[in-house]
Amino acid sequence: SVRGLHVGVGYEPARTLGGDLYDFLEYPDGALGIAVGDVSGKGTAAALSGAQAIGILRSLGRRRYAPHEMLRLMNDALCRKKIEAHFISLCYAVWDPRRRELRLSNAGLPYPLIYQRGKVEHIRVAGVPLGLMDATQYEERAMRLYPGDVVVIYSDGVVESTNRRRGEFGQDRLKRIIAENRRLGAGKVAEMILASVGRFARRVMPQDDRALVVLKHFKE
Repeated sequence: SVRGLHVGVGYEPARTLGGDLYDFLEYPDGALGIAVGDVSGKGTAAALSGAQAIGILRSLGRRRYAPHEMLRLMNDALCRKKIEAHFISLCYAVWDPRRRELRLSNAGLPYPLIYQRGKVEHIRVAGVPLGLMDATQYEERAMRLYPGDVVVIYSDGVVESTNRRRGEFGQDRLKRIIAENRRLGAGKVAEMILASVGRFARRVMPQDDRALVVLKHFKE
């Protein structure tokens, strides 16, 4: 927990070494940087690219950059230091407890979801994955959070998980699970999402890593 925000995480690699990632940057004024990413490919090379991305994030995180600026700087660095042509889809957000505001930019990850005012909707912010094109600019969206609001940032391995009939878990199921479990703590919501994906996929081996971060605003 940080001021005004409970945080939960879930992570299931498809192989021993995963290419999905998440990380947090804590700032002296109580702000929190939140990153969720997905490296193209799998195995050792993807894990190395993910470790490189986290190293760049933490190095840049010594200063509190706005989300769109953080993605721009990470993209520039990754374009200079590419490993085996991998690129990274990454969503980066900053929680400001004084304003009760979440600012968010996205570089190729699925649209995050937010439960607010009785319904679950996409946070529609998009961008080019990191490490593909030099001098890329990223959009940014700001939103005020209210007590009970839930935000879920996730990799595509969550919604693209398949069952024996080759059906996908999909966005609608994910939205329903968020709505049904919105009163639980952030960690429990993350647990319920991964458990639901696991039940859906059953004996089908995962083809992609699954990573997610759940944010829940509470009244101080």
